[in-house]
Amino acid sequence: MVTKRRVRAAQRIGVLVVLSLAACGSGGPDVASKACTSMGLDPSGVSVNISGLSTGSGVAIVVCTPLKCTTANQKYTDAYRSPVPNAGIKSVDPVKITVTVRDAAGQVLVPKKTLTVTPMRNQPNGAGCNPIGYFATVDVAASSAAANS
Repeated sequence: MVTKRRVRAAQRIGVLVVLSLAACGSGGPDVASKACTSMGLDPSGVSVNISGLSTGSGVAIVVCTPLKCTTANQKYTDAYRSPVPNAGIKSVDPVKITVTVRDAAGQVLVPKKTLTVTPMRNQPNGAGCNPIGYFATVDVAASSAAANS
């Protein structure tokens, strides 16, 4: 025999099921109501700090990963931090890179240096929002011959 008590219990269960299904379909309250900002982000890559060079001339900084080599042509200053975009930096996993720096005439200022870096993740618009970038920083020094030229 169906009592009023059982009917009310069934109605409560039905309401809970409907609410649960509605939450599942929306991705939950955090995802459904998440508002992302629209801040941009430089491409993933490596910032290269160069020490031991005088200011003024342009340099070509080459950064290679196992997947890709990229070159950034920059002006340098003492202890210059130069961003070099590189699509081979794809995660926070350690990656082996090589860095070489040449002047505009092609003279090697920083001989090829091999390093293992651990990039940091950057998500300027917050968790769950794009863009996502991965960045590492390395310090290199000009060879004594280049610094004295």
